[in-house]
Amino acid sequence: MFISTDYSQTGSVYLADGKNIYYSGDYGSTFNNYKTLDRNIVGIYKKPDSNILYAATRYDIYEITTDSISVIKHLEPDPGLADYYPLAKGNKWVYREITCMDDPFVECDTTINVVEISGDTTLSNGHKYFIVEGLDTYERFDSSDATIRRYGEDTLFTNHEYIIESLSAEVGDTLCTNRFFPYTFNCEAPKIFERETTANLFGNNYPKKVYQLQYVFWINYSLVKGIGIDSMFTAFDFGYTSSELLGCVIDGVLYGDTTTVGINDEPANIISQFVLFQNYPNPFNPTTKIKYSIPNVETHRDASLQVVLKVYDVLGKEVATLVNEEKQPGVYEVEFQSSVGSRQLASGIYYYQLKAGNFTETKKMVVLK
Repeated sequence: MFISTDYSQTGSVYLADGKNIYYSGDYGSTFNNYKTLDRNIVGIYKKPDSNILYAATRYDIYEITTDSISVIKHLEPDPGLADYYPLAKGNKWVYREITCMDDPFVECDTTINVVEISGDTTLSNGHKYFIVEGLDTYERFDSSDATIRRYGEDTLFTNHEYIIESLSAEVGDTLCTNRFFPYTFNCEAPKIFERETTANLFGNNYPKKVYQLQYVFWINYSLVKGIGIDSMFTAFDFGYTSSELLGCVIDGVLYGDTTTVGINDEPANIISQFVLFQNYPNPFNPTTKIKYSIPNVETHRDASLQVVLKVYDVLGKEVATLVNEEKQPGVYEVEFQSSVGSRQLASGIYYYQLKAGNFTETKKMVVLK
């Protein structure tokens, strides 16, 4: 939280918290939202005897007036962010993709997907793109804002390209990027930069960024520094698809196993990660649905695992227990109602928490009446 005052204006106080700037004209007794930026604010300064306020985020300095917001200084993000999505000729990734239907009489289907960068080319907008075989796309890293941009022939895309990753984003940011749904506009299919963590891959630990998107499907995937996409989980109304990285070649170095012979013979019901999805709809009234997945892990494989899913209010008081039983690996969905017994929940923020083995994750939801 950051505060700046202008003693030339009686009672004037500016306060920045997160991405929002608030203004008070009564020495801080009351505040109103003044401006909202697209990144968390790290400092503000009110220029005396003027209507100008300066605000800084990680990479930009803004000049703000009542009627305008303009960037007056921009710092290029760390070029090392490109390592989360390494684009170079010869890089290759091999994934095992498993699709299962919510039908016990339909077997899961396993396929092997190979993604490889075969070269680069300059396209009609003048930019050089890497040719990504397996995705049939053209992609590039833009160092000015640490974004991954994909070429699109359609004139609906500005300069014939659209953003699929924003690698300079901060945890908690809502990102209007279009990796999965390029023909959605005005942030119809936003994804959330959920958390930063560590991935253990091929005997080494790597920084990892985890994202979640909820639109037509529920999608959870992650980017690992020096590797790229290591896993992706998609849940839909009648089943799920789980994709797991088996091996890759990055800058000529081999990680894991990139052979594809015999891989399809392995079990076809492997879910690779715990996932607690954002409830939908959110905000909600009177009902919402919560999905979660329980993976096959080394400690229990196909055995069941004790799973607890509870709802709490903002004070940490338990509101409801939705699940408290052993669950086998799979994808589950539970419905939650804003009426608990004879009690109607008040409008406001609530939290739901999933515990399974050593895994714990909590998410926020909103009851709105």
